Amino acid sequence: MLDTDSNNFNVDLNNYQGPLDILLDLAKAQKVNLEDISITKLADQFYEFITSEKNLNLEIASEYLVMATWLTYLKSKLLLPGDPEEEFKVLEVAVKLKLQLKKLELIRLLSDQMLKRKRLGREIRLRGIKGSIRSIYSTEYKLNLYELLKCYSSIIMTKDFQRMNIPKLPVFT
Repeated sequence: MLDTDSNNFNVDLNNYQGPLDILLDLAKAQKVNLEDISITKLADQFYEFITSEKNLNLEIASEYLVMATWLTYLKSKLLLPGDPEEEFKVLEVAVKLKLQLKKLELIRLLSDQMLKRKRLGREIRLRGIKGSIRSIYSTEYKLNLYELLKCYSSIIMTKDFQRMNIPKLPVFT
């Protein structure tokens, strides 16, 4: 049920063997008949998968749980008679789910392509970037307090100097 190289939940049913997300996509495209799929087998295999993987990432487990839930929901809608309006809603939800699966597949493809690209600073160097060469310049000033205050006052004095005029106040005698 579990691939050794990745955390993929593979389903082993009468007419299908493989990852659950592909099964769900095939069910949406009507290439796999949902009426032939045993939900109890699917639930048992999912339970075995979750219990065998104690260190499974919670996000991955939740994704598989959502997929299995949708598959069960679609199968129940096929088995139960319903209103035509409700069937339309189920088809609308199925179309939205198929779109989400396509987006997920596109994101996986793009992330694989991005990981295959050369990385800036590792495999690619821009002009002017030094590799492992360190700068040996260090600026260190050895001043006492008097010299430091003298430098500070010269900087302050060179700023825009403005005369300050204090107005004369009238004095009454």
